Amino acid sequence: MDPQFIQQMIASIRHQVEELERHVESQEPPLIDPKDSVPPFRDRSASEGMHRLNDWPTSKFFGEQCKYLVTHLSTAIDATKRFAPERSAAQGFRLLNPGGRISDDDMNEDSEERRLEAALFRRWGLTGDWEASKVDELWRAIGSKQVPLFDSRKKDGWGHIDLLAVGHDNAPVVVELKKGTNKEPLLRPVLEGVSYALALEKVWVPFMEEYTQLLEGLSDFNPDFSWSTKQVAIIAPSGYWEYWQRPRYPREKVASGWASFHQLIGALAEAGIQVTFWQCPDLQPDGTLGPDNIVQASGPWTSTYLR
Repeated sequence: MDPQFIQQMIASIRHQVEELERHVESQEPPLIDPKDSVPPFRDRSASEGMHRLNDWPTSKFFGEQCKYLVTHLSTAIDATKRFAPERSAAQGFRLLNPGGRISDDDMNEDSEERRLEAALFRRWGLTGDWEASKVDELWRAIGSKQVPLFDSRKKDGWGHIDLLAVGHDNAPVVVELKKGTNKEPLLRPVLEGVSYALALEKVWVPFMEEYTQLLEGLSDFNPDFSWSTKQVAIIAPSGYWEYWQRPRYPREKVASGWASFHQLIGALAEAGIQVTFWQCPDLQPDGTLGPDNIVQASGPWTSTYLR
């Protein structure tokens, strides 16, 4: 190509860029920053429900997303309930068939989260011996795993409750599990667990039929309990919590967002949803768990940590 022609093209492009820059500088600044008019969950809003937001949490906008949820929490809760599916009696919740059709032996060895789930169920699963399966302040036992909530093949943001435990008041505890190498923002499992708890409330009558059948005959089980406060437990091995103590990027964004995260957890508690954080033993190469017990996970996600 002719060098002179190329130079003419470059000069023309530069002239157009300069003209554009002068035009932009001559414009009055907008009264509202465009980014402030866009919900922090990209194109999703609270009116679509938490189950539609849980794919969008990012570390970069951690604080902004928590603030948005605090401001619009009532809308998000109502929408989640409204859009929650209602499984038929024929579909059920598979509480008596934990894990559905996939046995522990058939589980994909690469599915670390599912293998962790199975190991937790083996150690603390329901046997009728409450003393052997209890974790103080968390549960009496794990009642079931992989509890389905969707009502059609098109799940539309709904999946399975990882673990369903029996609380010390006999009420169900929704457990959202994360593997140790997971680096998803902590807001994501909170949204998942809360969404599932709200969905469970919508199908309470048919769910309670199975739940009572699962636990009837066990000593001290009384189905006459109140679920006015829904319990959601986020459980992960040490690696997950260690990462969120000091996330690599963007560390400053996450650090500045914890105060808003505390406000969100407090607002959820006021709305009757108690979210707690727990560290479980690490998964060993042979699929078993380390010897440690489950303990509360201490870190900047708890309001007392920063005081």
